[in-house]
Amino acid sequence: NLAKTCNVKFPIIKVGNWIGPLIVDAAIKNVKTVILFGYHGKLIKLAGGIFHTHNHLADGRIEILVYLAVKEKVPSEIIFKLSKLKTLEDALLFLERFNKSIAEKLFQNLSNTIEKRSYDYVNRYVKTDMEIASIIFDRKRKIRWSGKNGSDYIVFTGSPEVASEILKETADRIIPTHFELGGKSAAIIYPDADIDKAVDSTVKGIFKPNAGQICVAMSRVIVHPKIKDEYMTKLVAKTQKLKIGAGDEDGTEVTPLISTDQMQRVSNYVKSGIQSGATLTIGGDKAERDDGNFYQPTIFDNVKVEATIAQEEIFGPVTSIFDFEDEEEAINIANSTKYGLASGVFTADDQKAKWTADRIQAGIIWQNDWFVDGTNLPGGGYKRSGYGRDGGVDGIYSHGQTKRISKRLY
Repeated sequence: NLAKTCNVKFPIIKVGNWIGPLIVDAAIKNVKTVILFGYHGKLIKLAGGIFHTHNHLADGRIEILVYLAVKEKVPSEIIFKLSKLKTLEDALLFLERFNKSIAEKLFQNLSNTIEKRSYDYVNRYVKTDMEIASIIFDRKRKIRWSGKNGSDYIVFTGSPEVASEILKETADRIIPTHFELGGKSAAIIYPDADIDKAVDSTVKGIFKPNAGQICVAMSRVIVHPKIKDEYMTKLVAKTQKLKIGAGDEDGTEVTPLISTDQMQRVSNYVKSGIQSGATLTIGGDKAERDDGNFYQPTIFDNVKVEATIAQEEIFGPVTSIFDFEDEEEAINIANSTKYGLASGVFTADDQKAKWTADRIQAGIIWQNDWFVDGTNLPGGGYKRSGYGRDGGVDGIYSHGQTKRISKRLY
């Protein structure tokens, strides 16, 4: 129904935090396909070639107003500005400044639409650890695909909660899905590890340059007590020297969080960590600058395995430190979360690294470094980190189907 309103000749499945600007531009530019990946991103590119900074539409009625404005052929620049407003009152004042008669018509149509429920849509907000995601679908028919315009395969990168919603809405058609979801990646540092290398890997794994806003962030470190003091001393010293700033500033090493909502979410997790009895070693507060969502690189020590900061994906510059006495304990800590996307092993013993990697429940294992990647290497998750693989031959098979063709030769 929404696609028809915008005169878009294809089904729209909208997953993520972007609503008005995307569909509006799709209609204006007659874009044939819109693919949304993930749940956060400073810039989103449409096939039509237009870039827009994303925003969260606070009032679902504005979404309907945007669609009605498209239908009334309101100029695209006005529609875009309208889609970025937060309240219905702001929308009314804005439209009246543009054209009072059009404003009156749009608001009357909005009232009729809501009363008659002619759009009959559900705007369901799913609260997750990482996002507020919005899924738009027809209330009576849910998501219904058929014929040549149908979707036969869905790839999604984002949160487990949204993936679960996708599975529910595609269950009737048994549509294959491919998910890369959240992570709570752990590094195990054995006593024979190169400590300087482990420290450098921790800094780039959780702080540089994306402030922990990556699904494979090194958000947990499991280190042997024999080397822990040296590791912590060097890690704190290196963390203290990191420069926090915007991505386009020279020398920036830690960039801002994606939004004020994410800043508050990270702050809440830090408070939770303190309340759980963990030791706040460094950071734990907003950075001392007011021109962005900057948060200090934060390290917790003496963290309990069951603590919230040890179990949930924070998606910020926060890492937790754990001790272990033997290999089995280290592996148990690494496997103690519902996630299983990536992990790391730091040791000079290749056999020990292989033995450990075999026992860690994660789809990506790095040895003696973080982000050891290549296009020829498969990657993907265990447990609630998703399924399917990207990269290498496994990625080709994961995104296709094997067909057997047989001929009798006797």
